[in-house]
Amino acid sequence: MIRLILSFVKTILFSALILVLGHVIQWNGTSLSERIGNQIDNAQSGLILKDLKKWSNQVMNKINNSQKNIQAKAKKQVDEIKTSQSDHDTISESERKKLRSLIENINQD
Repeated sequence: MIRLILSFVKTILFSALILVLGHVIQWNGTSLSERIGNQIDNAQSGLILKDLKKWSNQVMNKINNSQKNIQAKAKKQVDEIKTSQSDHDTISESERKKLRSLIENINQD
């Protein structure tokens, strides 16, 4: 039990020593703890930027895909309208004969 307490006290003293040294030791005008804090902040902001970039790329891909789908549907509808109009514009041979005979009858009167 005494060994457990001694190891616990040694761990606490070692941790306190590391914290004090981190604040005391200066490197290029800043303490080690400040440098470590800055590095952690930069790493976290880098991760946030990567996540933001990934999300924006996904959104842009979805927008481009939906735009392509809309364009394809619009083109299909335009083609259907053109084909339906061309079907209505064409006159069958029997109708042409009937119209010619009608015109001739009118011209004769």
